Formats: sequence, C-alpha cells, structure tokens
Amino acid sequence: VCWSLAQAVEGLREAALALKTPCVSGNVSLYNQSEQRKIYPTPIVGMVGLIEDLDRRLDMALKQGGDQILLVGKPEGKVGGSEYLRLAYGFVGGEMDAPDPAFEAKLQEAMLRLAQEGWINAAHDVSDGGLLVALAEMALAGRKGVRARPPELSLSYLFGEWESRFLVAVPPAHRSGVIQTLERMGVPALPLGEVEEEPVFRFGAFALPLEQLERAYRALEQAEGEALL
Repeated sequence: VCWSLAQAVEGLREAALALKTPCVSGNVSLYNQSEQRKIYPTPIVGMVGLIEDLDRRLDMALKQGGDQILLVGKPEGKVGGSEYLRLAYGFVGGEMDAPDPAFEAKLQEAMLRLAQEGWINAAHDVSDGGLLVALAEMALAGRKGVRARPPELSLSYLFGEWESRFLVAVPPAHRSGVIQTLERMGVPALPLGEVEEEPVFRFGAFALPLEQLERAYRALEQAEGEALL
C-alpha cells in the first residue's frame, strides 16, 4: 500500500508539472483501514481554480435542443480500473492506459479556449462510470433529452474510464468553428449526437424517459452511499 501511494504521488507530481498547476493541499493516510474494510491507496488532493469572468463559466447541464454533442479527446482506451469491472465482476484492477501529460495539457488548453470564446453550452469530463454515465448526467442536469449514435456499443466502450476525454454541447452556429479549432490544436473530436427538448435519453436503439433514468441513477447513488457507511 505504501509503495502504491508513493507511485501515485510521483504521478501527481508529473501531471502538476505538465499542467503547470500546483497542488496546494493534500492528504495520504496509512492508518484508516481495518481487517474488515480496506482503503484504496489513493491520495486526496485539494485544488484551487480561478474563473476570471463568471459569465463564461460552464456547467455540465444540457441547455437547448439542436446542440450537437461532441466527444473531445482520446478516442479509445482500456477498461481497467473502472466502475463497470467492479460492479459487474467484483474486480478492482486490470490494465490501464499510461497517462499522456503532454496531450492532457493540450486538451485542457483546447477546452479553455472553447469556453472562453463562448462556443460551447455545456461540458463534462468522462470519468466515473464512463461515457454512458457522463452523457446521462448531462441530460439529467439540464432536463433535456439526448439522441446519441455511438461508434460502437461494446460495454468496454460505454463504461471504460480512460482519461483525457470531455463531452461538449455545441450550438449549430459554432459547430464549424469548434471543429476547426480542435483540428488545428491536434485534439480529436467525434460527433456523438444531438440534444433534444423531449426528455428522453436515446442511445443507439436504447430509449428511456429521463424520469425513469433519474430514479435508477438516484437509487444507485443511495446504494453506493450506504455501502460506504
């Protein structure tokens, strides 16, 4: 456990240097587990950010029908370390992608550019639960429907949690500008679908009313919270 924590801190150092972002606080504890419950060797990091213009702030909520949804960043990766493997197979581990700090810095720069120019209406990182969960969270936050056409429907693609990806909602008027900017900056972008006013989550051939989707999402949140107690 001590070795794992040390390696994680080394990785955080490399990322902080690449992103030119200081870690202003953090915590690593070796004394908060018991024989009944093990704690994953994961450092906690406290960060501070500055938004110079609050009118340019972005949240993850989808806001208007007709916006195009783009998947920005690393197009493929491995499924190791994901919630999918833990929930479906009771397995925590597996092969993971090696982080690419240089690409991550380029991706973050591109995302800041899109936000500062006012070219996107929403943005959300793909993290816990993978692509399908991130898109559902955006739909639920904005009470808007989604019609998505993913390039593949494998469970590893839908629930893999590899790094360096964002979902963004782009108004039609800014679509070409966003695509061209990302191409110039060397950041891949994949059209994934559209935002719809009707509150239905459509993903490939799958369709579910947002109300039903939210009940399932909240029930899982509650079950996860109870499991931590």
